[in-house]
Amino acid sequence: MPGFGSIPCRVLESVPPSKFVYTFNGDWTLTWTLVAEGQGTRLLLNHSGFDLDDKRQANACERMGPGWRDGVLPRLAKLDLG
Repeated sequence: MPGFGSIPCRVLESVPPSKFVYTFNGDWTLTWTLVAEGQGTRLLLNHSGFDLDDKRQANACERMGPGWRDGVLPRLAKLDLG
């Protein structure tokens, strides 16, 4: 993770090639799901586990949302995996 270095994670579920779920930071879970759509594939990403009553976690959630939406996902969309 940029600015944080390596962070241990634990794989919770792996269903190749459609789903990958892992947890990190003790609380947060990322679920990546691939769904066939037309001639392509839709990527669904769910980042859960934030305690929004905790100011630090609420701030992290606010910062991470745009990072996924505006940084990571557009870069993935540009990949030519065909």
